[in-house]
Amino acid sequence: MTDICTPFLVETSIPSKDSLKVEQPPFSVEMEIDQPELCQFLVHNVSAGDLSRLRTVMMSQIDLMAIDIVEVYMNSSALPDETIVHRLGLVPILCETIEDFVGVNECECDEKGCNECSIPFTMEVYGNPLTKTAITSDDIVLVDVRCMVLPGNRFPLLYLREGEHVRLDGKIMKGNGRLHSKWSPVSCVVFKKVENDTFRFSFESTGLLSNGDILEQALKVFYA
Repeated sequence: MTDICTPFLVETSIPSKDSLKVEQPPFSVEMEIDQPELCQFLVHNVSAGDLSRLRTVMMSQIDLMAIDIVEVYMNSSALPDETIVHRLGLVPILCETIEDFVGVNECECDEKGCNECSIPFTMEVYGNPLTKTAITSDDIVLVDVRCMVLPGNRFPLLYLREGEHVRLDGKIMKGNGRLHSKWSPVSCVVFKKVENDTFRFSFESTGLLSNGDILEQALKVFYA
C-alpha cells in the first residue's frame, strides 16, 4: 500500500515523474492491474462521493482532439453521408501539443473552425476496379503535423466498389467529454465497494492517453 500523493500510484508508469501540485489526499491505493488500455486498483480510506466525482472528471473534463466538422462533396458509396461522418468522429486523433489550441466552445470563431482551434484534414478515395476497396483511417490526410491518427491501428470506415468515389474535408477540434463522448479519453470507468472504506476502481482508456496521464490530468482538475 502506498500514499496517493507524488507519484499518484505504486511504482509503475502511473503517472509521469513530475509531482502533482495538489494537496496530499487522505486516501491511499494499491495497484492491481496496469495494462496499456486497462487500469485497476484498490482505494482505501475514501468515500463513494469522491470516487464518483473523480469518475466524472475522467469522463468529461480532460481535453482531446477529434474530428468535429465534416463537409462531404462526393459520396457514391452505399453508406449515407451521416454514417461516414459519424464514423470519422470516432477515429482517435493523437495530439502532443493540445495546449496550443483553444477549445471548440471557447474560440471566438463561433465553432466554425479557425487556426486557433482546429486543424484541417481531407480524404478522397476511389473504388478499386478489381475488388472492393477498404477505406480506413489511414486514408485521412492531415495538413498539420501537430496531430495524427492514432498510429498502429487501421480503423475501418467503409468499402468502395468499382466506380464509387468519396471526397470530403473537415476540421479536427479540441473538446472534452462534456460536449461529446468522442472527446473522452476513457470508454468505461467503474468502481465497486469492497469493504467499509475500500473500493475497487477501474477504467479502460481509448489509447490516446496513458493511464498515468489520465489519472494525473483528472487529479489536477479534481483538486483545482
